Amino acid sequence: MYQQSSIFDFKEPTGSELKNAGIKKAIDSANAKEPTWSNKAFEALKDYIKNTVGSGFHFMTENFRDWVVRWNKLPAPPSNRAYGGVIAKAKHQKLIKCTGTQSVSNPKAHCANASVWVVL
Repeated sequence: MYQQSSIFDFKEPTGSELKNAGIKKAIDSANAKEPTWSNKAFEALKDYIKNTVGSGFHFMTENFRDWVVRWNKLPAPPSNRAYGGVIAKAKHQKLIKCTGTQSVSNPKAHCANASVWVVL
């Protein structure tokens, strides 16, 4: 009996797979421009949540980015999307958790919604 070859069994990537690929691309680009950028950014985030805002504080990624720029903690990555990987790592390590969404203040983002995080 004839069976169709599996080379025709195409699987569309899931939303989660595409998200992870995008995060990796942004982090890799930042690390290519500034070696160990992602490690430095994660250390800066830990400093921000531990020594600047503290447990129970709610913030958005753009608040952290503004703090990084204001205090000259890191060189700017090629894309601000690189901060998403840093936030995802902090979430995975249970340093923060999402409590909902809110419109961003960046006018170029056209009031897009983004996660609100609470420090654990």
